[in-house]
Amino acid sequence: MHRYDALRPAAKAYAFGYLTSTVPRLLSLLRELRRSDVEFLQKLKLVKRVLTGSLGINRLPTSCAIIVGGNTILSALFRRLLVVLREATTIPITRYLLDKIIRQVTLITTFASAWIAFDLLNRDEAWVRKQASSIAAQDKAQTLYESPNQHHLPPPGYHMQYAGKTIDFTSFALCRAVDVFVVTTWCKTRSNSWHPQKVSPKLAQMAQKLADPWIFSTSSAIIMWAWFYAPARLPQAYNKWISKVANVDHRLIKALRLFRQGDIVYGHNTGYDADLPSLCKELNLPEEFGNPSVTIPIPCELYHCGTGWNCEVHAATRFLRVP
Repeated sequence: MHRYDALRPAAKAYAFGYLTSTVPRLLSLLRELRRSDVEFLQKLKLVKRVLTGSLGINRLPTSCAIIVGGNTILSALFRRLLVVLREATTIPITRYLLDKIIRQVTLITTFASAWIAFDLLNRDEAWVRKQASSIAAQDKAQTLYESPNQHHLPPPGYHMQYAGKTIDFTSFALCRAVDVFVVTTWCKTRSNSWHPQKVSPKLAQMAQKLADPWIFSTSSAIIMWAWFYAPARLPQAYNKWISKVANVDHRLIKALRLFRQGDIVYGHNTGYDADLPSLCKELNLPEEFGNPSVTIPIPCELYHCGTGWNCEVHAATRFLRVP
């Protein structure tokens, strides 16, 4: 093996992480660069900020290089050390034992590298301050998407232990881990008499087709639940993208949060108002549809915002309206 072969995966990982974090920012910067009212020097500063923004030690490229490079480099060094020890001593190290030790070392180095990369990526005080100021601005602005209770927002002066930059990677890794665990368990138990392929082949075939969609749907449902009821727990990019695609009337979101908090109860006048009657008026629907103390439950026509009572038709129009 060439002396630099162990460094190539780390270099490739760093390049991939840099491109992943930089290219989308450059594409979004094109709007600013096209503007004629922005000076040339200001445009250069913006480009420089994007190109150098991912070069810090607390950024994605460094973390990718540590995860991949820590595994390959440390494993290669330990493998070389074992070979030298086997040649320089009389300790009987068989090929099987050598491979087993290397597998264990690879597991340890991979875990250690991921731990270090995770810690570096999250120990970013600049990012923490940015997130804290963003949350404070939202709290001060009292946006329409927030409910009167405000229980889903962090308390004033809250300082995150971690920067929160890895929640999307954690979600991806968790879904992937569940997928690998299910597939591995399925394959390793095929010889057992209770395996679904032997008990009910048709059911097993259906399960194989539905496994991936089920994992995707479950993860998406968790994310959407957080978007509705605890948006501060999601990355800011998630909230912004989902809000743009969903395009849900803020009065419906407010009503759902008030229902969950117990501030609005069907059949009772609790004094809380999500302003649904005004939405009914805009949609030319009876105003009592938006009064939970009278109408139980709220009709689908109101949730569908003018597309009718059929949920399937509403879902189809949602797909057509996605920007």
